[in-house]
Amino acid sequence: MKRLHVVILTCGTLGYETARAIAGLAEVSKVNVVQSPPLRTKSLWRRGRLAYRRYGLIGFLSRLANKVLPSSPSEADPEAAPENLVMVSRFDHQDALDVLRDLAPDLMMVDGTYVLAESVFSIPRLGTINLHCGYLPDYKGSPPAFWEIYEGETTVGVSVHFVTADLDGGPIIDRRRFPLDPAPSGDPLDYIARVWRETLRPAGIEMLGQAVRAAAKGGLTGVTQASAEGRLFRFPHHKQVREFRRRVRARRLENR
Repeated sequence: MKRLHVVILTCGTLGYETARAIAGLAEVSKVNVVQSPPLRTKSLWRRGRLAYRRYGLIGFLSRLANKVLPSSPSEADPEAAPENLVMVSRFDHQDALDVLRDLAPDLMMVDGTYVLAESVFSIPRLGTINLHCGYLPDYKGSPPAFWEIYEGETTVGVSVHFVTADLDGGPIIDRRRFPLDPAPSGDPLDYIARVWRETLRPAGIEMLGQAVRAAAKGGLTGVTQASAEGRLFRFPHHKQVREFRRRVRARRLENR
C-alpha cells in the first residue's frame, strides 16, 4: 500500500476540519490545505443587487448594517489553522497553480470552494474529489436540504464524486441517504443547519476517508452520471425562501 499525499482545497475553515480527519488515516503520509478567499464581484452595485435578490429589503439592510457597524472583538483560535496551510489569491491563478504542481499531490479534495477550472482539478495523478451535501444526481448545486424540503422529500443525501467540468456531474464514488422531516417544528432554516452540521458533514467526512483508503489500495472508482440526470439548484432568493416557509407551514397543518 502506498501512503498518499492529499491536498485539500477550501475557501474557509471547513477544509481545516476535513484536514484533521484525513491526516489521522494510516493511508495518508501528508495533508496540505490550500485556501483561497471566496469569489466576489468587484462591483458594489452588482453585489447590492445580488444581496437584495437573495435576502429581500430587510435582510439586505441587516447585512449592510453588519458591514458598517463595528462588531465586537473576538479572539481567533491559534490552533484552528492547520500546520501545512498555503494561502493563495485564487486557485486558477498562476501562483496557485505553481504551488499545487510543486506540492504534487496524489489526490485532491474539494471542501467548500467555488467552481474550479480544469487546470486546477486535473493536477493530481489520482484526480480530485468533492464532498457534496446532496444525493447525486438528483440534487446538484446548493444549499443542502433546502430544496429537498422545498420539494417535499423525506430523505436527504450526501455524495462524494470526482470533479469534472460538469458541476456536481462527475462519476459518483459513494452516496448515502438520511431521513428528512419535510415539516420540521421550529424554524425550518435552523433545522436545515442542524441536519447539515450533525448528519451530512460527519457522514461526508467519513466517506472522504473511505475514498482515501480505496485510493491507497488502487481501487478508487466512480459510477458515471448521464449529463441529463438530476437537476441543478441554485442559492434561493428571498421569494423562494418565503415559499419554502409557506410549504412547511402547509404540511404542518396537513399533519395535524
